[in-house]
Amino acid sequence: MSGAGVQRICTFRNALFRLHALFLTAFAAGETRSPDPLASARVPSDRQAQYYDTAVRWMQEYLRMDTTNPPGNELRAATFFKTILDQEGIENRIFEYQPGRANLWARPPHASGTAKRPIILLNHMDVVTSDASHWKVPPFSGQVVDGAIYGRAAQDMKNEGLAQLVVMVMLKREKAVLDRDVIFLAVSDEEAGDTGTDWMIANRRELLGNAEFLINERRREPSGKRQGALHRCGCRRAPLLAAPGGAWTPGARFGPHRRVDTEPAGARAQSHSCLPSA
Repeated sequence: MSGAGVQRICTFRNALFRLHALFLTAFAAGETRSPDPLASARVPSDRQAQYYDTAVRWMQEYLRMDTTNPPGNELRAATFFKTILDQEGIENRIFEYQPGRANLWARPPHASGTAKRPIILLNHMDVVTSDASHWKVPPFSGQVVDGAIYGRAAQDMKNEGLAQLVVMVMLKREKAVLDRDVIFLAVSDEEAGDTGTDWMIANRRELLGNAEFLINERRREPSGKRQGALHRCGCRRAPLLAAPGGAWTPGARFGPHRRVDTEPAGARAQSHSCLPSA
């Protein structure tokens, strides 16, 4: 594969498959569990294949939205999520806190009598800058090349945000009986000022539901250990599912890292995600 420093990390496929682990506690506590540790194994293979195909189509659509920060314009991405969530009948809300900048919150609620504290699936919709001269395809094309989808944020982090969306859809379509709320939170401005998360915490903190766990992209702590973070919500830090790669630095606010990628000579020039295999 051409391109200096290009990493062939199949983060989209990994995120989609591993996020199926959310099904582990998705069904009624009294129901007999299958021998497979993942409840998603109960989904027939033909429906699994349909989810994968849908995920690829949605991923391409999402990558084609230019949400370069600055200026962000994440409202278009939030509207993309909302359209799908509305079609699936999943409760959701958009918060346009600045013109063109928005957060999206969604939640399939728990169905058990005594619910556990929620889990948050956190992702950001903005992306860093891109220089098309370093790319084999246009960075907002979402093109498939040799079994991989190319696009800015195919690794950071539209891949994981889309995988989280597919999990929400699966939970609804498969009629999962949740023992806790699953909160999907897509925020703006993670790559620059964290204004999206700051606004959410300052103005809609109650929608975070005193969450117990949060799944996010990874970050590198000063100790060198990679973890996720939700610094202002009092969450326990959950094991994260994104494949490692790239450069992380600790962020002082809610949000995993700040990184400005201008793609200088010799740097990683492209990001892509491998298609899920059958």
